[in-house]
Amino acid sequence: MFRHVFFSAPHRLMFAGGAVQLLAAMILWGWLLAGRYFGVPVMGLPWPPAWVHAGLMVFGVFPWFIFGFLMTALPKWMGAGPLAFRQYVPPFLLLAVGALGLLGYAKALAGLDAAWFRGAIEAGLWGCLAPVFFIVLHRMLPFFTGAVVRPYQPYAPLWALWLMLAALVGHGVLAGAEAIAWRWVLDVVAAAVAVHLSSRWGLRAALRVPMVAMLHLGALWLGAAMALFALQGLLAAFGIAWGGLMPLHALGIGFFASILVGMSTRVTLGHSGRPIGEDRLAWKLFRGLQVVVALRLAGEFAGTLNVFAALGWLVVFGLWAGHYFPMYLRPWPDGQPG
Repeated sequence: MFRHVFFSAPHRLMFAGGAVQLLAAMILWGWLLAGRYFGVPVMGLPWPPAWVHAGLMVFGVFPWFIFGFLMTALPKWMGAGPLAFRQYVPPFLLLAVGALGLLGYAKALAGLDAAWFRGAIEAGLWGCLAPVFFIVLHRMLPFFTGAVVRPYQPYAPLWALWLMLAALVGHGVLAGAEAIAWRWVLDVVAAAVAVHLSSRWGLRAALRVPMVAMLHLGALWLGAAMALFALQGLLAAFGIAWGGLMPLHALGIGFFASILVGMSTRVTLGHSGRPIGEDRLAWKLFRGLQVVVALRLAGEFAGTLNVFAALGWLVVFGLWAGHYFPMYLRPWPDGQPG
C-alpha cells in the first residue's frame, strides 16, 4: 500500500486529509444550521453544536495544512534534504487517529465546564493557529513577492514579528481569562502592525500575479479582523455589546482560509511538477471565498445568511478538492519523484 505515489511526499498525505476535513466539518455545521433556521431534521447532540463546530475548525482542519506545508517547505528553509518516508508517514497516521478522536473530544465537552472549553479554543486559536499563520506569512510573503515583482525590496522586520506575536498571544490570554477591558489595546497594536506590513509588502504590484495576490489579500484580512476585535473590545469597555462573532470569522475565514487557499494551491502545483503561473481556478475560488466571508460577517445580523455562507464554503472547497485532490494520487507529469 505504501508504494503508491500518494505516500511519496508529505504534502500529498496532509493536504488530502485537510481537504476531507474542510468539507466534513462544514457539512456537519451546515446541516445543523439548516435545522436551526429552516427546520431541516437533524440529529440530537448531547453537547452544544457551537462547541463541536469550534473544535473541528480550530483543531481538525488547519493543522493538516500546517504540517503538510512545513514538512515540505521547512527542510528547504533549513538547507536540509527532503524528509524521508519514515519521517512523515507516522505523523500522518497519528493525525488520522486524532481526527477520529475529535468525536470523543466533542462528546467529552458535554460534561465539562464552559470555561474549560473557552480556554481550549482560545489556546488553539491564539496560541497556535494565529501565530503560525503569521510567522509563515512574515517569512514567505516577501520572498514570493520578490520572485515576481521587480524591483522589490524584501521587508520582514523582526520587531514586527515579535510585536504581532505578543499582541496575538496576549489577546488569547486576556480572552481566556475574560479580562477584555483592555484587550482592545493589544488588538489595535496587532491591526496597526498588519496594516503597516501590508503597506510595505507591495500589494498593488503583486495584484498582477494571482497566486501572490491571494496571500496579500489574505494578509489584509488579518488587519481587518484585529481592527474589528479592537472596535468590539473598545465598545465592550463602555458596556456596549457589538459584532458578536464577526471579528472571529473575519480572522478564521478571511485570514486563515484565504492564506490556506493561496499556500496549499501553490505547494500542490509546485510540488507536483505543474506550472504555478498557469493556474486560474484557484483565483476564481479565492474570489468566491471572499463572498463567503461577506456572507458570514453579514450573518451576524441576519442569521439565515450563515446557512448560505456554509453552502458557499462547501462549493468553494468542494471545487478546490475536486480539482486538486486527484493531484495527490497521481505521479508528476514528467515522472520526477515527490
